[in-house]
Amino acid sequence: MKKLSLLLFLLIVAASSLLIYELTDDLSLTLMVGVDLFVAVSVLSFAFVQISLNRHLIELQDYVALSLVTREGGLSFFNTGKLNVYIHKIEIKDKESEEIISSTAVFEKARLIPSGTLEESYYWYPLTEEIFKHDAFTVSIYLNDELDRKWLSEHGGDVLDNKELRVWSHKTSQKNWSL
Repeated sequence: MKKLSLLLFLLIVAASSLLIYELTDDLSLTLMVGVDLFVAVSVLSFAFVQISLNRHLIELQDYVALSLVTREGGLSFFNTGKLNVYIHKIEIKDKESEEIISSTAVFEKARLIPSGTLEESYYWYPLTEEIFKHDAFTVSIYLNDELDRKWLSEHGGDVLDNKELRVWSHKTSQKNWSL
């Protein structure tokens, strides 16, 4: 649609210039052709810059982010991004040995975490007592967004002396993973 309107605009400019050219002398004609070329190049440059800006703004709007908090004997993954996300796998490993701490959850059907209000946009994952036998751990969440792009969300945590957990979110980045 944008290309069609730009083409129509350029045709109108060219047609109006041709009508005026018939009524003017050679010097005026040369000057008008130069002005028309300048206008056409300016319009095309502006259109190119505008399309580039619009694409960049769309990329900024469509971001994926998860944050991690401890809650009621488990972990809650909050969708803080702007797109719905679907969890396919949750993996918790010992930070040093990279040994899997509790059973890795691979979901036959992905679990939805909708975008929206923070209190409603989370997925709760239960923890076993096994986690308290380790000093530090990592959490990896394999997910995709509603545009079917694959992401890996990485988090970490420590087990404190009083059997409490301290967790943090590290990053969520696009990764082409497979299960």
